[in-house]
Amino acid sequence: MRIKRAWSKFEPMVPSSRYAWHFIRSNKIDHKLPAFLVGGLWLSRLNMFKDPWEGKLPNANLGLLNKWMGPEDTEAVLAQYEKAAATGYACCWHLSDSHPDPAMWTKSNLGNKHDSIVLRSSYDLLRAALGSLVAKSGDGPLHIGEVQYRDHPDPEADSLPEFQTLEVAFSVNKEHSYQKELRVFLTTTWGAAAEALASKTNPWEGPLVPPELIHGKMPTAPAELRDSIPKPVQLGEAIVPTITPRAFIDQILVGYRVNHQRRDKLMAMLQKAGLDDRVEIELAP
Repeated sequence: MRIKRAWSKFEPMVPSSRYAWHFIRSNKIDHKLPAFLVGGLWLSRLNMFKDPWEGKLPNANLGLLNKWMGPEDTEAVLAQYEKAAATGYACCWHLSDSHPDPAMWTKSNLGNKHDSIVLRSSYDLLRAALGSLVAKSGDGPLHIGEVQYRDHPDPEADSLPEFQTLEVAFSVNKEHSYQKELRVFLTTTWGAAAEALASKTNPWEGPLVPPELIHGKMPTAPAELRDSIPKPVQLGEAIVPTITPRAFIDQILVGYRVNHQRRDKLMAMLQKAGLDDRVEIELAP
């Protein structure tokens, strides 16, 4: 086991795959798709992901911290990573050179056995569409890159570079390696991020990032929720950078098990958004 010292800026890994796919289960279309269609990219807070290793240091790093630091210093370091996960937001895409990998269709939280739709984009399209937010320096606000899969539970595995929260945000436990993930990650509180985000808005003309986050505090729920804005956005559980749908969605693939009622509703939504010409219905086997 060895520690890696890295004081240089974070460099996301540019993928070689041609396409990036984002899965939306058919029973979540009403919840998630409208944010894309009104001109936004849905990013969820990292510490709300189901994988317990998301945003956490691998055991190899924890072993080194406990070996080289006292309990109070170790606790302070871990608190920085917890803060980064609580104030960072991610959108996950599946990389491939053609259609999504069959393994992605089988997962209940992704392809849901072909009862899902999949938005197709690419690294280049996403980077171009999000250009005003893409990091010009090492500390943010927005980074796009392929995630690295590691054996987080193994204390003998190679450690991540120390004091690099962005490296941790792009490091995923290897049990998810079938996802071949491209990640769009936005950090809200570190370095130049706060300055870059203060004037940005979401598709509902509100602030992109809750003001409390920019000042290093966790957001609080508003006194009254508005029906016109998704609840997770109002609670600070998701943020939605403004982005033109036709600029980054070049195909919508509809799984063959999406029922006709949901398919008809989907087509009406896409027609209203001017994206119905980009639909492909998956053929049943």
